[in-house]
Amino acid sequence: MCGRFTLGFTNKEIEDHLTSKLELSSIKIESIYPRYNISPGQKVLSIIHDGQSLRVGELEWGFIPSFANKGFKPFINARAETITQKPSFKDSFQRRRCLIVTDGYYEWQRSENQKQPYYIQKRSGLSYMAGIFTSVVLQDGRKKYTAAIITTNANDALSSVHDRMPLFIEEEYISMWLNDSPTLNNTSDSFTMYPVSTLVNSSKVDNNELIQPI
Repeated sequence: MCGRFTLGFTNKEIEDHLTSKLELSSIKIESIYPRYNISPGQKVLSIIHDGQSLRVGELEWGFIPSFANKGFKPFINARAETITQKPSFKDSFQRRRCLIVTDGYYEWQRSENQKQPYYIQKRSGLSYMAGIFTSVVLQDGRKKYTAAIITTNANDALSSVHDRMPLFIEEEYISMWLNDSPTLNNTSDSFTMYPVSTLVNSSKVDNNELIQPI
């Protein structure tokens, strides 16, 4: 699974990179970056296709299907192996795919006595986790847009820490993922990982000490 991640660049750095690499109709970054402990329920910077062009904005991390009852616990992840069959996800996978911008994520390795967090990066710059999103209408009539990160089986390099990992989409395949025939396979095995402090266990802690190796 993927339960925490980072976006360790400034707003300007993120905007400069995305506008130089993608043909965007709009970009709106409301949160203040860098962030080192992005957690479920918080806003995540995302790329979508609105039917005409690419847009960058923020979605809430925690997918809420349109048929969910009050008190429903949002989905933070959706499994690639079943996403096309699950009633909660299949419509969004067909029509509302997104990419969630990151530069690394955390995973926890279980042992008998503890869960050791690891910080994992695909590359030193920005990466893109595949996702789906949807909208629900709140009681006051406002729309709330929520998202889940798609996960797949961990590759050989990462499986010693956890058996799942996010599905990453290479930059050159962004348009294909959002518009055409999406792949549900990771296209790169190049990752780095190292153990980090258990301070990341608290979503209240958010600073660059969290990504320092121990």
